[in-house]
Amino acid sequence: MKPASIIVFLALLGITAQASGDAIVRGPSEEIAFECSQPRHETMRLRIVNTAGGTITASNDAGASWRLLGSVVTPALKVNPKAYTAGMWAQDSAVAATAVNAIHIKIANNPESGRGIVFSIVPGAKTVGAAVASSSIRTDMPGGTGIFGGYGPLVNSPVHIETGGDLAPLKPDYVPADGDVIQIIRLEAEK
Repeated sequence: MKPASIIVFLALLGITAQASGDAIVRGPSEEIAFECSQPRHETMRLRIVNTAGGTITASNDAGASWRLLGSVVTPALKVNPKAYTAGMWAQDSAVAATAVNAIHIKIANNPESGRGIVFSIVPGAKTVGAAVASSSIRTDMPGGTGIFGGYGPLVNSPVHIETGGDLAPLKPDYVPADGDVIQIIRLEAEK
């Protein structure tokens, strides 16, 4: 089947489903929702000091000891209130998406659009527009490695603000500030 034929077929399938009264379901599938609800355990923490020159460290022992991974080049000082549509299905105060070129942190859903409100952590060589740049923590770490490779957090890993050694989830109106200390706790499913 040619790509154009596939597109037409999928469009007709969608029209048929709507005409027959079947609702098009959006959001995570039952299988993904089930997987996300399973018990998980901590395997790693990331600690990011959101200031120029701030450290990016990791801990494999629940924060008892830390090792240096990199540093912040430019801090995030704003949020992106119109994140990608799928961001709305991530948990609040959690990692919404990870890839070789970014880690997106969801704060909450925008009450006006329903889309996630996010800020991001990006590698040093990542080129982004001005609006996205102000809501991104730019690091000196290369894309595809470290936290932008297999060592990064997983989707729905909780994100906290560290204040005086205490951790608290991001509030729905959170906006990153210079000097904020952000901790991400990587949780993996029990085996």
